[in-house]
Amino acid sequence: MKRQLPISIHCASVGSFSQSKSTRLRRNALFLGIAASVAVAQPTFGQPAAGSQELEEIIVTATRREQSVQDVAVSITALSGEQLEKLKFFEFEDMAAATPGLSMTSTAREPGVIAVRGIGFAPNSSAPPAVDVYLNELPIDAVYAFTSIYDIQQMELLRGPQGTLRGRPSPAGAVTMTTRRPDLGEVGGSVSGSFSDADAQNYQGALNVPIVKDTLALRVAGVKNTNEGPGGKLLNGDAPEVDDEGLRATLLFQATDELEFLLTHHYMDRAIDNFTFVEGAGAGYNGPAISADDRRGVAEKMGRQDQEIEITSLQASWDIGEHQLVYIGGYQDLTNEFMQDLDGANAVVDYSSLQHTATDFEVTTHELRFESGGGGRIDYSAGLWYSDTETSTDVHQVSELTGAFGYPPTPRGPADPAYLIGVDIYIPTDAENTAAFGHLEFHVTDKLDIGVGARYLEEKSERSQQLDLGSSLIAIDIGQGEPLTSILCPTILGQVTGLPWQGQTYPNTCDLALAASSFYQPAEEDWDHWVYDASIRYSLSDLTMVYFTAAHSWRPPGVTVGITAPIPDDILFGPPEQSDAFELGLKSEWLDRRLRFNAAMFYQEFDGFIGRFEDVPYVNDNTQTVDEGGFTYNGDAIAYGLEADLFWLISDEWTAQLSMSAQKGEFDDASVPCRDTDFDGKPDNGANPAYADWGASGPVAFCVSDDPISNLPEWNATLQSEYVIPRDALEYYLRGLLNYQPENDNFTTGFERDSFALMNLYAGVRSSDGRWDVTLWAKNALDEDTVLQLDSEGVVAGFASGYRGVAVLPEREIGVSVRYAFGSD
Repeated sequence: MKRQLPISIHCASVGSFSQSKSTRLRRNALFLGIAASVAVAQPTFGQPAAGSQELEEIIVTATRREQSVQDVAVSITALSGEQLEKLKFFEFEDMAAATPGLSMTSTAREPGVIAVRGIGFAPNSSAPPAVDVYLNELPIDAVYAFTSIYDIQQMELLRGPQGTLRGRPSPAGAVTMTTRRPDLGEVGGSVSGSFSDADAQNYQGALNVPIVKDTLALRVAGVKNTNEGPGGKLLNGDAPEVDDEGLRATLLFQATDELEFLLTHHYMDRAIDNFTFVEGAGAGYNGPAISADDRRGVAEKMGRQDQEIEITSLQASWDIGEHQLVYIGGYQDLTNEFMQDLDGANAVVDYSSLQHTATDFEVTTHELRFESGGGGRIDYSAGLWYSDTETSTDVHQVSELTGAFGYPPTPRGPADPAYLIGVDIYIPTDAENTAAFGHLEFHVTDKLDIGVGARYLEEKSERSQQLDLGSSLIAIDIGQGEPLTSILCPTILGQVTGLPWQGQTYPNTCDLALAASSFYQPAEEDWDHWVYDASIRYSLSDLTMVYFTAAHSWRPPGVTVGITAPIPDDILFGPPEQSDAFELGLKSEWLDRRLRFNAAMFYQEFDGFIGRFEDVPYVNDNTQTVDEGGFTYNGDAIAYGLEADLFWLISDEWTAQLSMSAQKGEFDDASVPCRDTDFDGKPDNGANPAYADWGASGPVAFCVSDDPISNLPEWNATLQSEYVIPRDALEYYLRGLLNYQPENDNFTTGFERDSFALMNLYAGVRSSDGRWDVTLWAKNALDEDTVLQLDSEGVVAGFASGYRGVAVLPEREIGVSVRYAFGSD
């Protein structure tokens, strides 16, 4: 019998904010001690342990065919549905805790960010992601992937450039999710419930019904997941909340022995109430002194996010002799509405600066693929691809002008609406992608395989930006004092200057009327490009394989939006990104297949990596001011590193997995937009210079950068283990997942993150046939409270709040899970 590895523990390098040397030594000792405990009590390495079991074969679909992970020339991490359930992974981003070199985060500022191999992604760049996400072979926007997961067959992380075989090109990798298929032969199902002291509840259920045995079956699954997100409270006592409700129906029709149809409809409704934690002394009027481990927020208005997700897919396969014709089609209707208080640090009391964002996605995809059945000297596949993505994004907010809070201004609301300028942004897009692709695998000898693949794609993109500014007043101190100001304003001043002065509201000022205005920026572009890869695999023995792969990837460009100044197009609109990647790997099994060791080294070079640069000053000649904003811009970059996985079936009852990843991604002497307020060619944190003092040669300053292109640490590792004690018809078990992250200074803000050891522990009992299972678990068992991110001080209308936004590890959570399955489940 084979036993599946149940857990995977990863330790990631996450820098240092303020940590003592003794604390770092204690955590390092903890990790090394756990690793040593796995090693010291083992049989001699050269001899297999007693027993007849071996590691279970891991089947993956990285090449669109079912293959053993040991036969694929790609670095892959695969988590089965059983592993996800054992680790109590309830949400999509939980996968990162068991996957080295992977980061999954989603915040109001940067939603749906996935980084791997040192390669990051900025959603505000308006570029396609560096890591694509696929649900049942349909590419989905990552924003809509960050929800509850349930009834999953398998999740896989494919590292390195993807795109020749599936969907669209992505330079860093892809995450695939496959949901469970119906069983044609037997009724089955499962129910589970999880509860924790963090006021979290997770209910899941699935029912499989063969409608016509061996021909037609239906599987229905659902989830209800509620929790307090990162925890904490606002000063008024309000707490965050996440509420997911999902339902999925899958119909399998085996029309003949050769013809099969699989129809799936997936629905998810997500509602989130959230806010930002802060730390700082405050400004004396807006709240008390707060530390990061207080987990408190000072916003006066809770943020709100509502998502509605509907995804329908149809897969059809027809076996034609020794070949197969496959069709995959899908339709996605996705909405995301978000409201946040831009004064999350409460710089102005009794006032909320609200921003409302609404995004709609409609995506249609079709793929037709013809492939060989395998077994010959040459395996091949060829296909056609089409996708049409239509989106619309509406943003509404206000900007506070002088006079909104009196004059001289005071940091207290409510604001005078006459001095608030409405800002409305509308961005529609329509992108069509057509492609032809193919792949050949030559089995040259029993030991040597050579693969080549290519995809020719054509992309047509239409997008525009409509920016509407409302009318408002701004109070101008004309420097004349009273009573002269009252006499000059508005008649005399208007006659002298020709400007629309409106009168006087505050002493020493005159009100200048700002008329409503609009800015429209269309863009239409067409690209065509080849992406391709090649691989060589050589089997040193039946259990050891080495491989080398080379791949060329491509991404359409991003674009800078929201800048209304006359900035040259070559700054606002960049070129596409191209990259070349190389990977050298080893896959091996030892000790009668009781030990598995896989490793890979990689190097990737980017010609014009798509980066995002925030808070960059720029000259606005229209208003003769220096403003600041975010710019999407390309810069050459490199990424390199290595990965290794060690799986060990120590005994028939004990399994362990140690995984690590080392990565470095950085710009390569790239000239990029920057905040350079003294114009010395180096970035700084100075205040914006006056218009007359602008010293750069163009409207934006540039610096030569070697900054990191992601927030990933330079190395990270994970350790997981399970020990099972069989007793009659029962199995008692202990398992653990350790994620260690060393110090990390790969933040362009200058923040340095402390190291931490995130440990999850599990203990329980189950029936030997797996029909029922009861688990007591603790996440973040060591109750680490490391600061994960530190923002700049919150400022609104010129008032400094005295608080900085922070993200903190969730508190220790203790819970219990109960599961019962019957029939085919």
